[in-house]
Amino acid sequence: MTGGAFSPRAEAFLADVSNLRVSKPFAMGTLRAVAREYVRSADGGGDP
Repeated sequence: MTGGAFSPRAEAFLADVSNLRVSKPFAMGTLRAVAREYVRSADGGGDP
């Protein structure tokens, strides 16, 4: 979790990683969707 990428170095780092991210402010539905995707990828693609 981060407060944001406020420097060129931080922006470059975030551009290079493939992790799913949720920008703030976010809707709870968006956060839930990202959490579901993490669970699916961790268990091989099935429903949680």
